[in-house]
Amino acid sequence: MRVQGTNMTQFHYLRSDYYNNAGRTEAEKRRHIESSGAYGPWHNSERVRVLIGERYVFIPKCGGSLRLASLVPKTFLRPSDATVSLSCPQ
Repeated sequence: MRVQGTNMTQFHYLRSDYYNNAGRTEAEKRRHIESSGAYGPWHNSERVRVLIGERYVFIPKCGGSLRLASLVPKTFLRPSDATVSLSCPQ
């Protein structure tokens, strides 16, 4: 699975249940995700592994910090769901 982005060089990704339990506020979620190397950062156009049937969130890193407002939820149901597109505002 490949993640491609516009105006970004890095992203984080994790299963949506982990994201939902990462904190109560956006600030708590951001700190938890950035402090755990398990979720990234990954580089633009890098291949990552996902489990078919699981729901993930992909979060671009814009200007050096995670942009939770731009997160992309995605469920992978088949191998053809092979690309996720992310972007950061210019």
